[in-house]
Amino acid sequence: YMGFMMNMCIHNGWKLACVFNPREAHEVIEVIEATKVTVFPGVAAIYNNLNIYEGIQNHDLSSIKYCLSSAGPLPDDVRKTFEELTGSKLREAYGLTEMSPAVTANPFEGKLKPGTIGMPFPNTDVKICDTEGNTLGIGEVGELVTRGPQMMRGYYKHEEETKNTIKNGWLWTGDLALMDEDGYFVIKDRLKNLIKYKGHSVYPTEVEDLLYYHEAIQECGVIGIIDDEGNENIKAFIVLKEEYKDKGISEQSIINWAKQNMAGDKYPRFVQFIDEIPKTIVGKVL
Repeated sequence: YMGFMMNMCIHNGWKLACVFNPREAHEVIEVIEATKVTVFPGVAAIYNNLNIYEGIQNHDLSSIKYCLSSAGPLPDDVRKTFEELTGSKLREAYGLTEMSPAVTANPFEGKLKPGTIGMPFPNTDVKICDTEGNTLGIGEVGELVTRGPQMMRGYYKHEEETKNTIKNGWLWTGDLALMDEDGYFVIKDRLKNLIKYKGHSVYPTEVEDLLYYHEAIQECGVIGIIDDEGNENIKAFIVLKEEYKDKGISEQSIINWAKQNMAGDKYPRFVQFIDEIPKTIVGKVL
């Protein structure tokens, strides 16, 4: 992601402003106000940190015009709040290091479809395949497969891993996705993150998106665990908003809310409150 933006700046003669610790909202704000940046790529956690930063209304972020969020889902309430705060256009995109990294994005001009990763970039092909390599139809979930001039040649000195990733000129991403009727793609989850609950396929990111509708939840992460009966089950780690931490909200109350607002095979049976969701230095959820 950094390499992509650095090369964009070099190619177009843009000024590149670096934030050494983007997890600290005050540092991001200082750089934006000092340099008047117009393009601001990031991850959802960084945009959300700015949305909830105390006194953010007293800062001028109006120079920002275009933002791309990647490395994870972009909750629509985070997008709307950030756009209202800055007047910018924030769009969800998708990429991976092996594709240098751009693959798809929601357009800045044209149809925006929240909850999708948009359409392929020019000269980039994307399709959804089953485990046998057959191309699936609209609305069918399979592995996202892509190719383009930006695709890597392979993993350095890892021939076997390269063979398992690049097949017949296509790169297999390991991400489960579908294509809708408009040609927009929707990421369901990482193939390895799929939870099998009583025979049902449960996508953690889908559960996380639904949990964000609870007014008290600031951040969340959903994983599969092995319960006391030896079966795979659904657990959510949740960070409450500061203003709700002293209002008597319990973990069981979150489970009860989820049970009422989610399908029976999707709601988390286990909830644990934590102080912070673990993230990388750039704010990507681990």
